[in-house]
Amino acid sequence: MLIQMSTAPLQVLCCQETGLCTMRVCRMGGCRVMLALVLVITVILLCLHGNHFLDRGLQKDMQPRIGKHVAVWSITRQSEPEKSLPDDHADLKFLRKYGRISGLPTEQELQNMTKKELTYIYHSHLDNTDYACHRKIRMGTAADGGWDVCDDYEFRPIKPCVVYSFGINFDFSFDDDMGKLYGCNVFSFDPTMKMADHERSPKVRFFKVGLGGAGGALSADIDTRKVLATGGSIKSMTDIKTMLGHTNTTIDIMKIDIEYSEWSALPDMLDKGELTNVRQLLMEFHTYAIDTDAIYRKRLLIFAKLEALGYRRYHTHTNPWGYKLLMEYPVMRTTAYEVYFVNTKFMRQ
Repeated sequence: MLIQMSTAPLQVLCCQETGLCTMRVCRMGGCRVMLALVLVITVILLCLHGNHFLDRGLQKDMQPRIGKHVAVWSITRQSEPEKSLPDDHADLKFLRKYGRISGLPTEQELQNMTKKELTYIYHSHLDNTDYACHRKIRMGTAADGGWDVCDDYEFRPIKPCVVYSFGINFDFSFDDDMGKLYGCNVFSFDPTMKMADHERSPKVRFFKVGLGGAGGALSADIDTRKVLATGGSIKSMTDIKTMLGHTNTTIDIMKIDIEYSEWSALPDMLDKGELTNVRQLLMEFHTYAIDTDAIYRKRLLIFAKLEALGYRRYHTHTNPWGYKLLMEYPVMRTTAYEVYFVNTKFMRQ
């Protein structure tokens, strides 16, 4: 038996047999008021506990893909104060101690380092900057294919400017913008495209030529036969500049994205002094998760030589498509870094 105990705006209905009571909103828009109240309470609860639910959700979603390190981090974060982790976590301590960002080791110092130490330096160096460019302007598409040029007066391209762009893959958006917006003479290179040498516009010229090391050598990671099958050729930087009559020309922007062959081209360019009169160097560095300690030493020595020439990193971008979990590193790293340099020894006064 139900007994009505009150009137508007609430009716309390009690059952004598069970002793249970229920409230029913019946007047003055009470249903809408009650619904609004429920929504407000829900929002408050989400604000108070949303991070907890988000952490649990991310942990569940990411664990199968990125392994034990992130899972351990997520679980620890829930059980310990967040501020205690940076000081207490052993991997972060090791990273801060050995993951040098600048002032890279000498060749002799590199010989005495372990694979773990070399890995930490390599990824720390490419993942961080050591120079402040106050204005960066994206040239080309916002997606993969565009690059961020430093527009500070000391380094910006000013007509008559020259741009070398290695690695096109049918995306000329960066090259077109450099010609249209800065008015530079742009020389585009790619030996893998089924496209003959041509003048794309009054400012952009294309050459079916690829960048390699001395004598046109390519990295062992590149199948030279595939390049040559398209009718392309491989030349060193010295040979390319001689071909274009640019032996003593200042290169305002040099963009290099040549899928691992940077490791054969860069040593030759450094040995022959081809990077001393380059104002900005935009590069994608590629690596493998299984690279040996000997490979890391060679590449860190290249970075040390760039640093000695005056090159400083004003921007770096990781390619998310290449993320890998390394045995020597506490969190996932990428196998492809886009790194942007300015040459501080060749800056405009």
